[in-house]
Amino acid sequence: MTNAATILDMCCGSRMFWFDKQDERAVFTDNAVPPPFAEALVRANLPELCLSREAA
Repeated sequence: MTNAATILDMCCGSRMFWFDKQDERAVFTDNAVPPPFAEALVRANLPELCLSREAA
């Protein structure tokens, strides 16, 4: 992938997500977003990624 950023999602384990900044479907946050807000966004929009962590 070119022009891709690596994001480590701390809420859903240690999964690595690759987002292409040129892809209009990708949503980015920066350091201005506190971790609890980022976690809430992921849990609200991608709950299937968090199921394994909640079960553990």
